[in-house]
Amino acid sequence: MQMDPELLAQRKKLQMAIMLKDSDIKRSERAMLEVDVVLRELKHKQSQLQTETLLKENQLKKLTADHQQMQLEIIKLKHQMNNLGRQ
Repeated sequence: MQMDPELLAQRKKLQMAIMLKDSDIKRSERAMLEVDVVLRELKHKQSQLQTETLLKENQLKKLTADHQQMQLEIIKLKHQMNNLGRQ
């Protein structure tokens, strides 16, 4: 027994709709994968930048402390030099 031509037409129409949706899903999956890869790369770069930022902040703190120490030493030496003439 053959199917009704109207049912066959509906079936063919539904098969086409399924194929189109399947194609859309595959395109969507590719886009999701691409975005996921970019997101992972960005997170990795962010982590690297955070590490580099922390290192540079610590380096700046050390340089600032060294700078202040040298300034204090200069002040101390100037006092010693000024006191030489007063003795």
